[in-house]
Amino acid sequence: MGSGSQEIKAAQTHQLLLAAARAAGASVSRKLRRAVSHDGIPGIFALDTLAAGEELVRIPAALHLSRKSLSETMPEFVEAITSTGPLMSDSVQAACLATLLSKTMRDGDEVVADGSVESVWAFYCRALLDQSFEAHPYARALADPEQTARLMAPSCMAARTLAYADQILEDSDNMLQALHVKCVRSKITTPLCFHAYLCIATRSLDNSALVPIFDSFNHSADAGIDWDWEAGDMVMTATRKHAPGEELCVSYGEKSNPLLYREYGFTVLPSEEPCWEFVLQGGDAFLAKLSVQDNFDYAEFLPSRILRLNSKELDQTLHEALAASRMRGGDFAKQLRRLCELCLKPYRGNKPLQPALEALDRRRAVSVSSAAWWMDLRMPQLGDAKSQWSTDCVRLKMSEYLCLLAHIEALDWVEGLLPDKCCLSEAEPMRFLLQDALELERPSKRSEE
Repeated sequence: MGSGSQEIKAAQTHQLLLAAARAAGASVSRKLRRAVSHDGIPGIFALDTLAAGEELVRIPAALHLSRKSLSETMPEFVEAITSTGPLMSDSVQAACLATLLSKTMRDGDEVVADGSVESVWAFYCRALLDQSFEAHPYARALADPEQTARLMAPSCMAARTLAYADQILEDSDNMLQALHVKCVRSKITTPLCFHAYLCIATRSLDNSALVPIFDSFNHSADAGIDWDWEAGDMVMTATRKHAPGEELCVSYGEKSNPLLYREYGFTVLPSEEPCWEFVLQGGDAFLAKLSVQDNFDYAEFLPSRILRLNSKELDQTLHEALAASRMRGGDFAKQLRRLCELCLKPYRGNKPLQPALEALDRRRAVSVSSAAWWMDLRMPQLGDAKSQWSTDCVRLKMSEYLCLLAHIEALDWVEGLLPDKCCLSEAEPMRFLLQDALELERPSKRSEE
């Protein structure tokens, strides 16, 4: 089926879902329409002028596909799959969703919008089955692990992505085996469980609930649609005026490109990225290298075996490492700086990243506190999946690089070795937070010259 035919089918499914949801008590403004943006991404657009404060969508709690609602729908099934042992947090919900997806595939066009919760779920599952996750890093890691590792290197995310994807498949296989042992009939398969898991990973809210229609709205740093809970209902409201034809977007939160890519499978323009982030975890092969080749005792430095660095705030894992260092009487600032330098080194030598790093150097030669590397770099035309994949990987690696660099500069600033005007301006909030955490007074020589 061609892309045009697929979009026509998806648009028809969306209209059927709207009809079923309205019949079941949902409220969806007639001023909204589903369409495809200029960059080929389906979204929700305004048909007419929308006023600030106008309520656009209200989805009753009964229509949400949450862990609780799915488990209550199929208790025998849940009891059987949970007998297999420890599972990842979303695995049971994914198996339940896969069961609904399988039923939808078997029922075909027999479902009608009769005002029941089941009909809404059926049409919603039809929409979820239309989703393609080929571009998601978990799917890419399974399809081509070598290419994934090459493009994402030296980011630690490459190994974690493949490990996580493998764990999803392992959980799925274990749950299917448990169903067989318990003699519970099921039509689900491992690929269908994987698809269901990615539906949850990319489309669920913070409480892991899937809300029909809500997930048709795309993310934007300049979101004009707000959402909230009212007595369990999902309510979406325009926060500003929208003109006819304007895309209506929500915010998935102030998330870095590494986090957006890991969770949703996309990145935003670097100019729209709200913060930079770097994550180091105990299972990473890079940590083993730190221990053996670089003689860095990460197990002692990271008691929780994980460190999250963010350019705008101090994560709890950093506070835990600082507290542990104090207990040992160690020099935390010195250890953190050495760790950041060790982590930064592979990025500086990464060949695919060189054009972006050179662009950053040119930008900082003009404005030393600027991180706008993208202004001096020609990114490839995003006409195919491969070029988009390469672009996403460059964006996430530059986010990690800038986060590490910002922490090195912050530590030098705290020690009075680097003036404020020479530090990356976007990381200023983190510098002051780090200074407070280290309980150091700002030396007088750090004042502006």
